[in-house]
Amino acid sequence: MTDLKPILIEIGTYYSRIGFVGDEEPTEIYRTKIFEVEKQYREIFYTKLQVEPSKYYLVILKDTGTDKAVLTYEADLLFNEFNLKACAFLNAQTAIIFAWAHGYSGLIFDIGYQKTVTVPIINGSPITNSANFSNTAGRAIEEYIIGDLIEQGLDRELILRNKDEIVEPLMKSHYFFSCDKEEFEFQKIETRKQSLSESFEITDAKEGTIKIIPPDPVLPEELLHQTKDSNDLSLLDCIIKVADNCFTQLTAEKLERIIICGGGGQVLGLRSRIISELFKTTDLQKYVHPKIPSFSSTLVRSKYRNFDLGIRVVPSEYSVNSSWLGGSIVFSLKHASNFYINRENYEKSGQSIDFCDRELANGIKLREI
Repeated sequence: MTDLKPILIEIGTYYSRIGFVGDEEPTEIYRTKIFEVEKQYREIFYTKLQVEPSKYYLVILKDTGTDKAVLTYEADLLFNEFNLKACAFLNAQTAIIFAWAHGYSGLIFDIGYQKTVTVPIINGSPITNSANFSNTAGRAIEEYIIGDLIEQGLDRELILRNKDEIVEPLMKSHYFFSCDKEEFEFQKIETRKQSLSESFEITDAKEGTIKIIPPDPVLPEELLHQTKDSNDLSLLDCIIKVADNCFTQLTAEKLERIIICGGGGQVLGLRSRIISELFKTTDLQKYVHPKIPSFSSTLVRSKYRNFDLGIRVVPSEYSVNSSWLGGSIVFSLKHASNFYINRENYEKSGQSIDFCDRELANGIKLREI
């Protein structure tokens, strides 16, 4: 391998994260632009990172369920247009395990902008036939807030022109899902209620100064039960279905940890609602001990029958970086040199490429990871 640090890229539906393997945080996090894949890579290599890609190895993070044809298309592009040395595709949810679990296994609830991905990872490999997806995620909550503002009398075009100045601050510091007193976000919600702003101002490019009066801050429970169409699962149904299957079929002992992460899941109270639903509809139970608190800011203690199975809640400040950080950790390992495929081997394989899950699982089995 080259002495240059491999490049690590994750192009998400809301944010993109780019940087180098071994670093603790991305070189840059920015809003994903909607244009063709080749233009995205050209901007990343030549404008943002200012590197010559032909000198580098590249790691790309993609969600569980990404079609193999997508991986092949990007590999073709990278080898033919950028003359890349070698590349590897890592499952983003597997990467999260390395960032936030104490082992190689766990149940991931990754609530993104466009979709929610729920998948068990066992010994570094996603169990794809046990995974599920929901189209209810951060965008659905965003659309509800936009509808709320329109009902208040704001023009939709004005809202969309100033989305970062209106919708994003409201999601982060105004809106919340209600939760019960014993739930871990209850006190934060009570604190927020005391600090809500009656109004704030923005400067619109067309209309000048606009006064915004925030709507009622409580998000309806129905949002968590809505579906995009008849083939879709609601966010809670998606999570409960996968969790219940995992507990009964994979056995909880193999999971080690449940992890709730993703930028779309950072709306206050949402994670409490998910955990409450898990306790209500599965055999997962809250861990009760007279001397040990049942939760901290990042861990809700729980058990499945007689087995401790904590729920790790990724803090807001790390929610955007979780999978990128995990990818940086994985590919810093010595064994990771086995995960890459160069152009010669790619062509010998009939231009076939897949996630490096099998190689990763083998490294874990051999205790080289």
